Amino acid sequence: MVEDRMDIKDASGKLIKAADPAKRPTVDVYELNGSNYQLVTKDADFQAYLEKLGYKIIPASIDNQLKYGLNFVSVTGNKILAIDGVSDDYKNRLKSAGVDATWMSFQNLTSGYGAAHCTTQVIRRE
Repeated sequence: MVEDRMDIKDASGKLIKAADPAKRPTVDVYELNGSNYQLVTKDADFQAYLEKLGYKIIPASIDNQLKYGLNFVSVTGNKILAIDGVSDDYKNRLKSAGVDATWMSFQNLTSGYGAAHCTTQVIRRE
């Protein structure tokens, strides 16, 4: 997640830097009830919601986001195909979190404002 959208905390959970309130994302949660979806939570804090589900959120700088650092393809659990050109610090954050990233040059496609995730399509075969 881009670091200005999230609270940055140290290892003990102490707040180091608060998210920009104007950029803090929220989430609406729906549950399937029979054949209909029903709203169960509205405007929940997205970071808190993900952390409650057990996700570890890795902060990315705005510069790394602009270099398509968040636009990757998840291959399997903790394995991604990612766009090269991001900082070594970001690559190390991912690696330290157990993410196995294959870094790819995608310059011809990022020039058109797309990257790995934007240029893929899931094919379901039986």
